[in-house]
Amino acid sequence: MLNIFNIESQDYGLPFALPGKGIVLRCKNIAEEGNVTVLKGELIHSVLEQGNLNNVNNLKELPFRMFYNTQNYSQTLNPIFNNYEQEWSSSMSCLLNLPGVSSNFIDNLQFINKFDLRPFNTSNDEMVFNVYFFPYYIGDYRAKLKITWKNNVVNQYQYTTLIIKGSMINNISEIDQTQYHELVFEVDQTSSNNFFEIY
Repeated sequence: MLNIFNIESQDYGLPFALPGKGIVLRCKNIAEEGNVTVLKGELIHSVLEQGNLNNVNNLKELPFRMFYNTQNYSQTLNPIFNNYEQEWSSSMSCLLNLPGVSSNFIDNLQFINKFDLRPFNTSNDEMVFNVYFFPYYIGDYRAKLKITWKNNVVNQYQYTTLIIKGSMINNISEIDQTQYHELVFEVDQTSSNNFFEIY
């Protein structure tokens, strides 16, 4: 079962004070034998997928984060720092053209290491990480987590994608008629195949 928890944006160094949500996710190799190498993990916001950067207001409309200092590689094999400067996707490259965006922000949208995973049933190898939802504006948001990995048994590159959704709703209290914000945060479904699983 996915673990969702409450957080506060200022605790993570964001320049606004609003409540948020976090979720714990794990990558593991579910094959009976053979290692996989996870080469890249990117959190891509739907506004970038659509190529519409005109509506992005100082990153406040990009509410999902995957902070690199909350990524746990201690139960993986051969974690190696991933230098993305030559390997950014088009979505990541677009972000660099926005005012006030630094490579540090992009680091918080991707796995900072590439790593290997042995079969979980004999090694307990897994990579644990959190995805955070910090909406600034009322609305519905969507992103996809795209992971590129190599099946070392057949020497083949593959992709696994997880859809992440979040909403900030404006509600009115029935007790005193004051307005308050409610957050909804969910992962569309766990993604897996015969080799690799996110859960």
